[in-house]
Amino acid sequence: PCVFFSQLQSPNVDFKLYGLQTLATVFTSPQPVEEVIRHQVVRMAAPLLVDDNPVVRNASAGALRNLSVSGGHDMIALLVEEDVMTPLSALLLQVSPT
Repeated sequence: PCVFFSQLQSPNVDFKLYGLQTLATVFTSPQPVEEVIRHQVVRMAAPLLVDDNPVVRNASAGALRNLSVSGGHDMIALLVEEDVMTPLSALLLQVSPT
């Protein structure tokens, strides 16, 4: 798990993508919210929604989507509590037509 978390925080785009792909698959089964909180997964992945690289932004959105689907209402509440909406709103403003 340590490699996965360091990948999310790496300045290297490929490492970020590996970490996000791991996140997208590791949490496909329902995970206790406590596990996600303990590892600060949302705090590491949410800022990647506004990464300079569009592939990283897309992978982050996909990984966070998987968390919300597999974790149910408790996970969604955690995502809101961890303020995933701020970077998500910024991403939507970037990609929406003006």
